[in-house]
Amino acid sequence: MTEVVEKEPVILDVTDMGKEEPIRGFYPLEIDEEIASPIGQSKSYFTHSGDSPFKITLLNTGTENFLYKIQNLDKETNVANGVLKSNESYEKVFDGFPEGAYVISYLVEEEGFPMDIKLKVKVEELR
Repeated sequence: MTEVVEKEPVILDVTDMGKEEPIRGFYPLEIDEEIASPIGQSKSYFTHSGDSPFKITLLNTGTENFLYKIQNLDKETNVANGVLKSNESYEKVFDGFPEGAYVISYLVEEEGFPMDIKLKVKVEELR
């Protein structure tokens, strides 16, 4: 006895697939890097569109401490500054900031032994 199997086409209903609410997520804006530079000052630059908030994350991965400063270059204003000790991190969401060019500066002052700046920097746009 032989069995007959009928093959029918399968139709996928996709009418509701495009109606889902967008999921708020993190998208790299400009910076996702590890910095290792000689003692002194280093800088990272990024441009903000002004459309949505952005998050800055700094992590000191190998320096006794360093000073950081975040500035809006177009308005010549300070956004934030502080000191990160070894293995400390800074993370903040900035909302309502004007579009334009921004800079994050890192400064290592003289320490007991000559050390390099070692940190992770990430700037993400939140949508």
